[in-house]
Amino acid sequence: MLKVENLKIGFKTNMGRIVPVDDVSFELNEGETLGVVGESGCGKSVTAYAITRLLPRNAFVAEESHVWFNGIDLLKLPKQELYKIRGKEISMIFQEPMTSLNPVYTVGWQIAEVYELHELLEKEKVSNRVIKMLRDVKIPEPESRIKHYPYQLSGGMRQRVMIAMALACNPKLLIADEPTTALDVTIQAQILKLMIELKEKYNTAVMLITHSLAVVAEVCDRVVVMYAGQVIETADVFELFENPLHPYTKALLNSVPRIDWQERQKLASIEGTVPHPAKYPKGCRFNPRCSFRMNVCKEKEPERVSISPTHSVKCWLYADGDEQWKNS
Repeated sequence: MLKVENLKIGFKTNMGRIVPVDDVSFELNEGETLGVVGESGCGKSVTAYAITRLLPRNAFVAEESHVWFNGIDLLKLPKQELYKIRGKEISMIFQEPMTSLNPVYTVGWQIAEVYELHELLEKEKVSNRVIKMLRDVKIPEPESRIKHYPYQLSGGMRQRVMIAMALACNPKLLIADEPTTALDVTIQAQILKLMIELKEKYNTAVMLITHSLAVVAEVCDRVVVMYAGQVIETADVFELFENPLHPYTKALLNSVPRIDWQERQKLASIEGTVPHPAKYPKGCRFNPRCSFRMNVCKEKEPERVSISPTHSVKCWLYADGDEQWKNS
């Protein structure tokens, strides 16, 4: 359904041109949930905004980049054609609903606008559809809630409204950009359960952007691990947790607390921080923080290697290249 090829995104800034997303490629199948994982600043959200063409004005996308959606390259699509797809066939849930919902309109009006733009329904039918969507996302007393403004709802309620808006037209693809980050743990679990139920009900493919490996393990079918603007590992969710290959993926998994740990066992951490896009290191971008780095890691960027039909990794430890490099 979705195929991202050689996605390269840059920004014009006071520091010159920076490229926070560089040569990103992955696929998403119909009805599948794909988790995109990585630290803050690795390019997850920018990738999502590029797919929906919601990048800021100072952004630019390289000519060789492609985002194929059911055979259509969204990056080359005229804006009028894009408007017919965005919001109807592709929807997005943003991280903070209070900044995504309009504070001066009722939530019912904002959901109704989706139907009026994409399905041209009569007002009476729109009202019934809005109430049904609010009921689907388990908002109590939907008949009265449609008259409420965003500030009158809790954070969990507002996120449910965002989900209702996103799924209003039964989209084929739903992009969720850390939809539970601003919520407490109990509400997070409720929202994730709700997303799984609605995904199965509408057979919607989901691209879930998160930094939580627990969320990935709970809801995803496949995982894309990103670091410093690049995809460094892609795998089936079970394969990734059972056999992580990239040193960064291993470090991420080791930094998650486990229930079977002994008392006072020290929590592992990854030294350093994600480099700034203007100061990416030479060679492998993870090499300054990697405990397995070799000389080649500091000099040459590794190619992506397919370990199995469902598992690929971008690391010199698995390269079949020159033995001189491998042994250096």
